[in-house]
Amino acid sequence: MLKPDVLGMDYGISEGLRGIAGLPDGMASLMHYFERFGVTPEGQRLVLETFKAPSRNVGRGRFNTSKKIPSRKMRRGVQAESRTVEGRYVQKCEEDPDVLFFLCQPHPIHVRQTNSKGHVSRQPRTFDYLVFSINENSDGAGFWLVECKPAEKLEAEARKPYANYTWDGSRWRFLAAEAAAEELGLRFCIFSSDEIDTCWAMNMDFLSDFVAVPCPDDELAEALLGWLREAGSLRIQQALSLPGMRSEVVWWLIANNQVWADWSRELVSDSDTSSIHISQAKMLASRHLREPLAEVALSHKISAVRVEPGFPVQWDGESFIILHRGKKEVTLRYCDGEKRTVTLLLDEFSKLLHNGSIRGEENGIAARISEAREALVRRASDKALREAVERYRILREYRETGIVPAGLSRRSLERFERWAREGERQYGGEFFGLIRLRGRTPGTPELDSGYQAVLAEKVKEYRDDPGGADCSVFYREFRRKCKELGLYPIPSYSTLRRWLKKSRLWELLFDREGWHSAYRVMGPTRTLEDEPAVPARVFETAHLDHTPLSVKVVSTYTGKVLESRVNLTFLTDAYCGLPLAIYLSFDHPSKVAVCEVLHDCLARHARLPDSIVVDKGAEFGSVDWEKALVMLDVVKVQRPASSPRVGSPIERNFGITDSEFIHALPGSMRLAKPGRKQSPSHAPAKFAKLTFAQLQQGCEKWFFEVFPELAHGELGATRKEAFEHSLEHSGQRVSRHVRLDDGVRIALALSVSGDTRRVHPVRGIRVEWLDYWHDLFSYGDVAGTNVEVKVDPLDVSVVFARVRGEWVNCRISNGRAHLIGKSWKLVNLAIKELQEQRRTGAKRRWVNSEKVAELIKEVTGQDSPLARQAELDRESGRGADLESVAKGRPNLRLVKNKSAKSRWLDGATEVEANSVPNDDDGLAAAEPCDVI
Repeated sequence: MLKPDVLGMDYGISEGLRGIAGLPDGMASLMHYFERFGVTPEGQRLVLETFKAPSRNVGRGRFNTSKKIPSRKMRRGVQAESRTVEGRYVQKCEEDPDVLFFLCQPHPIHVRQTNSKGHVSRQPRTFDYLVFSINENSDGAGFWLVECKPAEKLEAEARKPYANYTWDGSRWRFLAAEAAAEELGLRFCIFSSDEIDTCWAMNMDFLSDFVAVPCPDDELAEALLGWLREAGSLRIQQALSLPGMRSEVVWWLIANNQVWADWSRELVSDSDTSSIHISQAKMLASRHLREPLAEVALSHKISAVRVEPGFPVQWDGESFIILHRGKKEVTLRYCDGEKRTVTLLLDEFSKLLHNGSIRGEENGIAARISEAREALVRRASDKALREAVERYRILREYRETGIVPAGLSRRSLERFERWAREGERQYGGEFFGLIRLRGRTPGTPELDSGYQAVLAEKVKEYRDDPGGADCSVFYREFRRKCKELGLYPIPSYSTLRRWLKKSRLWELLFDREGWHSAYRVMGPTRTLEDEPAVPARVFETAHLDHTPLSVKVVSTYTGKVLESRVNLTFLTDAYCGLPLAIYLSFDHPSKVAVCEVLHDCLARHARLPDSIVVDKGAEFGSVDWEKALVMLDVVKVQRPASSPRVGSPIERNFGITDSEFIHALPGSMRLAKPGRKQSPSHAPAKFAKLTFAQLQQGCEKWFFEVFPELAHGELGATRKEAFEHSLEHSGQRVSRHVRLDDGVRIALALSVSGDTRRVHPVRGIRVEWLDYWHDLFSYGDVAGTNVEVKVDPLDVSVVFARVRGEWVNCRISNGRAHLIGKSWKLVNLAIKELQEQRRTGAKRRWVNSEKVAELIKEVTGQDSPLARQAELDRESGRGADLESVAKGRPNLRLVKNKSAKSRWLDGATEVEANSVPNDDDGLAAAEPCDVI
């Protein structure tokens, strides 16, 4: 048995184990399960290492949209390599009561697997999840390694000569992985996309905010149950339309199983077509009401027969095809390959049909003939179809009158007759024989095998030559190769082009020109079957991205044009495209901007989206930001690299903002976008008039007053109307509301390098050469220990430290009044300047808060990086003195709400909403400042 101390402080997982409901005693409970299920020491080590951290980060796939999902069960964020299969499996584990815990990306195990050449080798293999399930009533208990794969990929793998994946009739298996897991005392299984109930999963997404929360209105809930007892079943739209009814009450009753809804067959968000029922029996009965009516035959001896040419029938054990139906006779042709026919009177045929002697053919000949007809018409051009119609008209008139039309020879009529007979024999209709396709006969080989081999070789060379020669160069090589092999006649240049067109266009461009060229001609992103491409409601999904604004701004103090560009960080709702939050800054996009835009969204809406879609920018991979999202119960969805169509809502809004608003402002850089188009006389700097404050005020009005009133073609309404209607229909979802209080400030603060600082009993803690103090630092159990430290990136006077399990606000030791509202970027430049001056001996300065504040004042008006940053901070409102700050509008994120309480997901960094003491040295001492 592996002892916990063998791994050294049980790999630091005691905190995580203690929060899992199924492991009340932490490590002791886990060791008990190890012994119970016979997990070997190597298997135990794998589980404990995975508990400490996943073996890798996901998101490296070209086409995958990875996710970081906050898990209430695991008290941490769980990775999902794709939103279609892995994302749904995480949801399944989260809702399954038999699953005690699940871990993503377990450490690899060695599996003996066969490659494409048939060689067997032992290679490390990393699977998707490690799941511990306990169910005494089935054989599903134990520690499972789980591989998630789409069903089509499994089927493609199974068709390979040396397949690792096999289908045993009930489930997919990977025998080599099962054997390798069994050696460790673990088990292995495959989760395929076929096991996903897409309708159930989408309903769970829509109703998850109403699970395990108090009923919004008990009286309305009881009234709705009373109406439902009388009616038995109601359309959800009828329930929502009842007098005084609130949508939150309906969704709460469905989510908490107070009423019955068909979760696996109806989308509750589609209220016009889905229903609720008072009992399970009513729900099951409604399923049969929706089933299509069965076709009932008048007699068991009569089968449906269409008496028309081409329809197959059976008569006395023989198979026939109806060749011709006249006014008095029906002609049948044998299906034995010989041209034998039988002619029956129509009355006699009808009698044989009704007494059951003639029946419809059951071998699918009619279906095959119908498919052949459709394929023929689909391949024919419009010109070929028009010619066929004209030939059919001429042939019919000739049969009726016997007169050869002018301009047409009798030989042509004989050819039309022959084609008509061929069409009746092959397709069951004369008209189809008159359709003549141009080119070679379908089904015949285009070229001989020798030509095909040379063409295939040249096509492969063309595809494997990235950015190389034109197709004509390869055709000349093809001609030379054909002459060497003695292949005559040589195919034309168009033949080579036709062979190239047989490849998928995006694959050809990907090989020749790379991903960016191929992406322009790719189809839509694949989703699960029946899963819509757009969200079902507002605040379900939002897109976050940055863009530089194409406009020059001037300084408020000097009137000169500022060289730095203004960057916009923008959060937009994916359902209706309504802007949720913005953040403007002179700084390059960073984790500061993405945290600040969350502040702005909370200040405006008191809630955040359920999931936020981002690209693969470095700022979106910040550990601080990911921790904040987990704390705020927000799913991070990372779209594939260089795939702007996945983020089309926000990209479209950027385009509308540029064309309708930014390009109309003085100082616009519209002419600077096309290369060499701008003249010096029309340079944007000559027309710039706006200051940063004016630009910010204009953006506020554009994004939150004008833009929401613009009509949206797909929605059939304005963005604001669609937003309000969806919010009323889906409910306010009070459980998702978050107050902008001290807990939010701490969660969105940034960690210092190394995460911790040592407490000195006299100086306190030091962050970037600045000292911070709190009275708790003088106690003996705190002094000399390492405490976790976070800073406000836009205000160096705000530093938080985690002392005795609580977050406290530390005050700066000296120079507090001069540094309030200064950004860390500005202070870091000042510290570097002081260090350089001290190193060169220009001035003897000690790096402390007073010297930093003095230097920032001293450099005003100089031309240096520090002076330029000070000017930009002053323009954006972060460098003003206390008097001007007190007159301005305070930022909502710095206004303290002592009575506010945040709703948190327990775990992650263990921030508590009310853990900051309300003493005189706390947040109340910080004056509100206009930090943007």
